[in-house]
Amino acid sequence: MGYGSAAVKFDNGSIIDVAKINGNAEYLSLMKRKAEEVSKPPWEDTIWEKVKRIVRRLTRYFNNLRSLPSTDEARVIANMLEPLIKATGSILGSQKHITGVAVSLPYFPFYPAVSMINNVKDAGEYLGIKVLRSLDEFEVAYAAEGLGLCESYRDFKDCETEEYWMPARDVLGISFNAASVAVSCSRNTVARSGYRSFSIQEPSLGYNGNQTRPTRSEEDYWDQLHDLIVKAVMTELVEYEWSPDVLLLFGDAVEAATDNLVEVIERSLRTLFPEYFGELNIETRIPQYRKNGNDYIFPLSRGAAEFARRFQGSPDACFEDPSCRAERPDGVKDTGERIIAQIGR
Repeated sequence: MGYGSAAVKFDNGSIIDVAKINGNAEYLSLMKRKAEEVSKPPWEDTIWEKVKRIVRRLTRYFNNLRSLPSTDEARVIANMLEPLIKATGSILGSQKHITGVAVSLPYFPFYPAVSMINNVKDAGEYLGIKVLRSLDEFEVAYAAEGLGLCESYRDFKDCETEEYWMPARDVLGISFNAASVAVSCSRNTVARSGYRSFSIQEPSLGYNGNQTRPTRSEEDYWDQLHDLIVKAVMTELVEYEWSPDVLLLFGDAVEAATDNLVEVIERSLRTLFPEYFGELNIETRIPQYRKNGNDYIFPLSRGAAEFARRFQGSPDACFEDPSCRAERPDGVKDTGERIIAQIGR
């Protein structure tokens, strides 16, 4: 939640990790505020809240006319995206080669998430970059593992057939960062539409917060993280027969705390599934678990780069025929660079 990373995916399947940039205090404050914001539908607003919403819409409209960031939040997001886009442009030789951006966002309650998606789109427009789509970080991480993706993505009908036969997987996602920790439980088949029944974002458990909070011992910190994981999984178990087949572990603080973090994850799962897990360690029980240095930082940007490639390679819900090919932007079918700038970590 406190950093951004970028990766480029090309039509030939190759991928380049571009850069990681830490968010400034303003960006961290925005992410924390959105994570803690109450999700309330617009129809529950008071009269005064409705008036403020109308004022915000008018301000957004007039700022767009003046070629300014539509909102202060869009300005903060643009300030994070801009250096990632410049870094990518320097690798490609020019920002003109950037044909589209897909952005992954951390977990937020529903209505704050909608607000963030709109602000990301506006930030892209302000920077002159097309935002193809904003994506959920756990769906993106699932795609980064090569899971839930059809091979024939340029042909809607064939892709749909592939997706029909994809196995369902129970996925435990843990985003472990300096600024925040998020835990997600889901049942996924295709990467682009995983069913997630429970997610929780906890800024107070960010790893930097633990290091700078002397009133909380190291042992207390890991116990609280254990309780958070147990709470997330127990919420899922109440509704469904659920046990993790896949562990998605990513974030900028994972490498610094790998041993303690893995021990806590194993302890949490053994608490929940004592007979199921037995004495097996997490690497044996969950093949998708990995311990690979930079792979903790870049899976979101790589996964979103894959989505960006697919969004541009085939129009949504369009069968592969001449009219479909005609809808593609110039150069998308055979050549052209892809960029994804991942924000919100």
